[in-house]
Amino acid sequence: CGLISTVFGAAPFVFDLIQAKLVNPNNLEIDPNYGYALQKAVIDDIPFMFVYVAGIMFTMQCISILCVKSPSWFVIQPADGADGKASVSKHQLKYESYSLTLGQAMKFWVFWDLWINNFLYCVVLMFMTSEWKVFGMNYMHINNDSYLSLIGSIASLFNALGRFSWGIIYDKNKSFVISMGALCAICTLFIATLPFIKYVGDASAVNALFAVWLFAIWSCAGCEYAFLPSVLVETFGAKYVGPILGVFVGGEVPATAVVVLLSHFVFKNNDRDWMMYCFTMACCTLISTVQSLLYRKDRLDRRKYLKAAAKASYQSISRAQQSQQKY
Repeated sequence: CGLISTVFGAAPFVFDLIQAKLVNPNNLEIDPNYGYALQKAVIDDIPFMFVYVAGIMFTMQCISILCVKSPSWFVIQPADGADGKASVSKHQLKYESYSLTLGQAMKFWVFWDLWINNFLYCVVLMFMTSEWKVFGMNYMHINNDSYLSLIGSIASLFNALGRFSWGIIYDKNKSFVISMGALCAICTLFIATLPFIKYVGDASAVNALFAVWLFAIWSCAGCEYAFLPSVLVETFGAKYVGPILGVFVGGEVPATAVVVLLSHFVFKNNDRDWMMYCFTMACCTLISTVQSLLYRKDRLDRRKYLKAAAKASYQSISRAQQSQQKY
């Protein structure tokens, strides 16, 4: 998961530069009040940029589809018995044993504990994805669009490195408490202090520190996806982890809605509101930090629950059959 997440995180390194060159090739400065809304050359290039990037994405998707296949140990083995029926790999049966369905998993608080934790962290991810450049221009007063595009691309490499590194860290310690706790704590520290680097010195120092803070935050933002699938497998079993993980990733939708609402209706484009915005995001990661430190995966005994559920189902069927026999 860490390696796949790494490639995902590194994608903006290429596409940020492509989009910047397509939309703003002349490095026009942003207007503090109207953004690029009055720059006709920039506005006219946006539709072309979407078509150009869509063509690249379509080509990449076609290539990736050709590479998709099931692992050899996971697929059903060919028929080799007298009855001619295919047999399932023993490795697969062991891997999928005592797995909870999505509906069963959602009955436990541990599911919602992890989901809320991931949702709050996703709010910060969506904030960084959508607002970091606007923050740099309007709060930090960095008007060099090419410079911002460059550090954004480099930040994506840090995100890729972070996803890979945090995946390795989890593989070493096998602890969600340590991995997610450290991840959230680092993110909390840098987001909470982000507004203050504006006051440290001249413009060149601010520009450099903004880049350093951005690299540090992106080394953590979204990196929980490097080990979250493993955590879900260990907690709920492997067989239905796809739908369960889908619900967690789906948390990005309401997280995006929260950021949109905050950006348009709560925090306006002034220094005080930008500072409060960062503090609000730091509070989200702080809550995630506390949740991570209090997490205990042994709160759910899958084997005991599934045996009890099977017994209850058998008793229910037996009672139904007895009732039918009476009539």
